[in-house]
Amino acid sequence: MSPQRYRASVDDIRALLPLLERPRSESGLDDATAVRLVEEVVCRPWSDYWVGHALDWIDANTWSDTIGEALRVVSQDKQFSQKTRHRAWRHVKPRREPAG
Repeated sequence: MSPQRYRASVDDIRALLPLLERPRSESGLDDATAVRLVEEVVCRPWSDYWVGHALDWIDANTWSDTIGEALRVVSQDKQFSQKTRHRAWRHVKPRREPAG
C-alpha cells in the first residue's frame, strides 16, 4: 500500500516544515506541495538548518525554476554556512560543454 498523498493549502505550507527533516520519499506530499514547501524555505530562507534540509529534497529531484533562482542567491549569501552555499551552487553553476 502506498503512503497517502497530502496536498497543503498555501496557508498551512509552513506547518509542513518538520517534514523536511525526513526523506522526501517518506513525506507523503504530492509533488506540487513538495515543490511549494522547498520554494518557501529557499525563497525566504529561515535558517541554514532548514535550507540544508530543503537541499536534501532538491538532491532527491524536487525542483522548479523558482528554486533554481533562489539557490543562486543562497549560494552567494554569507548568512549561510560555506557547506550550504556550496551545495546550493552545485545545483545552479553553469555546466561546461564537452570540448570537441
